[in-house]
Order: sequence, then structure tokens, then C-alpha cells
Amino acid sequence: MSTTTIRAHLVELKKELEGRLARIAAEREERNAPDNDQWSDQASLHGRDDEQFAVQLAASNELIQVNDALSRLDTGHYGFCTVCGEPIEAERLEVLPYAVRCKVHAV
Repeated sequence: MSTTTIRAHLVELKKELEGRLARIAAEREERNAPDNDQWSDQASLHGRDDEQFAVQLAASNELIQVNDALSRLDTGHYGFCTVCGEPIEAERLEVLPYAVRCKVHAV
């Protein structure tokens, strides 16, 4: 896979994650707005806070990894295991484009 293709995939993934985080923030802001008179729905809406927090945390962590992968692309370090320095398997990078370890060192 070419670096242009990899970059395009990572940029698309970054946009998707940023959009997900923005939607979560907007929903939380709307739900917590002082003029929200849907008091009967507040309990059920706030019941989703833990779930939303978990989704937000996962998306934030994945976004950090995507940004790190883009930085590695810029510096020429993309696709190499941070443990042994060997190339990360192409099929692994296709599934997990921000992987930093080869299959041997992934666990």
C-alpha cells in the first residue's frame, strides 16, 4: 500500500473520529442546556452518560493513535515496529493502520 493511500485512509479515519467526538459533545451540551425543559427525559438521557463517556474515551484514544501514525508518516517512521524495528506486516497495517508493533510484539 502506498503512503498516499495510507495517509488518505488515516485522514478519513481522523475526520470520522473528530465527527464522532463533536456529536458527543454537542449532544452533551444540548442535554445539559439550562433551557432544556424535557425534564421527564433527563433521567434516561443522563443514564447514557457512562456509555457516552466510554465511547468518547475510546474515540479520543484512537484519534491520538491516528495523529501519531500521521506524524510517523511525515518522519518516515511509519510501518516499523517500535520494539524490534522490523517492518510491521502489511495485513496488520491494513486492519490497524496506526499499529506500532509487529505481530510478534503486539502482545
